[in-house]
Amino acid sequence: MNDVPNNTAQQPTLEQAVAELEPMVALLSLVQITGDRGLLRKYGPKLEGTQHQMREAFVAVDGEIAHAEADPAIVAEIRSKLLACVRAQQKPAMPHIDAALFREMSRLLLGFDMPEHSLEPAYQHAGFTTDTRIRQPKLTPPDDFKVLVVGAGMMGINAGIKLQQSGFDYTIIEAMNDIGGTWQVSTYPGAAVDTPSILYSYSFDPNPSWTRFYPTGPEFLSYLKNVVDHHNLRERIHFGTYMHGAKWDEARQLWTIETTQNGQKRVYEANALIIAVGPNNRAKMPDVKTLDAFAGPIVHTAEWDNSVELKGKHVVQIGVGCSGV
Repeated sequence: MNDVPNNTAQQPTLEQAVAELEPMVALLSLVQITGDRGLLRKYGPKLEGTQHQMREAFVAVDGEIAHAEADPAIVAEIRSKLLACVRAQQKPAMPHIDAALFREMSRLLLGFDMPEHSLEPAYQHAGFTTDTRIRQPKLTPPDDFKVLVVGAGMMGINAGIKLQQSGFDYTIIEAMNDIGGTWQVSTYPGAAVDTPSILYSYSFDPNPSWTRFYPTGPEFLSYLKNVVDHHNLRERIHFGTYMHGAKWDEARQLWTIETTQNGQKRVYEANALIIAVGPNNRAKMPDVKTLDAFAGPIVHTAEWDNSVELKGKHVVQIGVGCSGV
């Protein structure tokens, strides 16, 4: 008989998973599964003021407003009900929350009313709708109307998906040989996102399987690649294509875009031009006097040299932004 590795100890139990949920999140999950809106009125007021118990990075602790502690008995009751539903593999009675209920649930979760312009994106991000368009189209794009998107990073991918859904004829050009932009070049040790995973992703393509609260660079790049493949964007992306400049032809009402594609000059024409080139994948070296006199390795996070061994070395870091942290 072959020995089968036992990974049980590494996997959290249902009890542990439910115990980790914030009380308000557990309540809202229970409402969705059971379809019982009355639970909001029964438990919601008893949990008021307990929001935001989770502490995030880059948030100063000085002068923080004290948060109320939820009644342990109430929390235990909510978690017990939720655990029973999950164990029974009960399917959600309300897989698609209506807008009015979502507004009430978001107010309870946040502790304040969400701005009106944020409700629709948040509704998408929560996964309650499959229609990802915020603005509904009034006209079908003409067949000869062409759009060129420059850059296949996070914003370029977003533009391509929205153009595709709206019926536009579009092309994406990308200087590198794969998608990802900043996350394609940011390979320095510990590269990660300073925004919670659930927020640093597309509202129309949420990822329920993040391994961390703050995703690492490789994990986020993998997410972007999955999104591109899911929406079949690769056939629309021209890799190895660097844009040198663009000129507007007033007479023809067209953009003329000059590029170098795999060493060869190529000219594109488009009715609309979308620049999705980010600022974070270009190295900006500090103006330090006699920097060239330093005999050790000098590397930038946007142009990291993975052959440099840092172990046992004294390292001076310049900059305390996201990459610095």
